Amino acid sequence: MFAYLGGGVVVDAREVVVILDARHLHRSAEGRGLVARAARGLGPGVHPRAVVVTMRGVYATSTAPATVARRVATSASRRMSKTAER
Repeated sequence: MFAYLGGGVVVDAREVVVILDARHLHRSAEGRGLVARAARGLGPGVHPRAVVVTMRGVYATSTAPATVARRVATSASRRMSKTAER
């Protein structure tokens, strides 16, 4: 199943490694660099609220981290229920 991150970005929920709160990443130089690289895909003036690391890439989104986590969890639970039906 797939999870919608916002801004037209959809990822495979099985490939999500971690969802990070962008506000906390600004505390270190490495975190700021990660946010800057991930935010390149966002439009001008859009501030990232979450950074999603997957097995295929790093994505920034203006969607709240809790909302992204809920979407990924919902997608995963749907996948599990469909597997159980078989």
